[in-house]
Amino acid sequence: MPDPTGPTGFPCRPSILVTGATGNLGREVVDRLQAHGAHVRCLVRDRAAPRPGVEWAVGDLTIPAALRAALVGIDAAFLIWPLLDSAPANDLVAELIAAAPRVVYLSSTAVVDERDAADAAVAVLLGHYDQLDDKPPLLTGPEVLGRADQVALLGVALRRRLRFQAATADLSRSRMLTGGGSEQLVEALLAASLRRPESNRITDHVERLTGRPAGTFARWAIDHAGEFS
Repeated sequence: MPDPTGPTGFPCRPSILVTGATGNLGREVVDRLQAHGAHVRCLVRDRAAPRPGVEWAVGDLTIPAALRAALVGIDAAFLIWPLLDSAPANDLVAELIAAAPRVVYLSSTAVVDERDAADAAVAVLLGHYDQLDDKPPLLTGPEVLGRADQVALLGVALRRRLRFQAATADLSRSRMLTGGGSEQLVEALLAASLRRPESNRITDHVERLTGRPAGTFARWAIDHAGEFS
């Protein structure tokens, strides 16, 4: 009798719950899961437009009953935590682990192409990767870039002369509040920017998870140039 499970022990067509599915990274994850033949269920706050092969579950990560309903019949879950404070996510991760055999929790990344992050996440969700060390993967790009470096590369991609100038905390606060940001979010972003330690670390975890090197920021800028025009 044929074995109905794949190499990971999942059914041949695993069911994956994706949170943050309407964002830039979430959309990439959904696309890749569908390409692998997975059944995808997306947890969203508001019902989205119909999409072939995608099941929508309307709910909120902070409402336990809605989350548990979305987890019924799920083999693995992909979590993007939407808040700056990750402490409240601990209980949520525990809830996910209790319901699904495999959970991928993306807490934060360095400067990395969202396509690389999606490829890495899907490799772990489906078990298509070589086992890493016991520590969680740390995704980075192939080079260390400061803000000025990124702006310069964007300028090359856009064929425009761009210049980076750091803004003061007061000016940043004023602009974000004027742009519609909530006071709580703005203050959290400013506090995080002041506490963020500098890091020159580069890892090969994208390549070890996906089988190919991480893409460069220059390539990302060229591919996304149309979004800046």
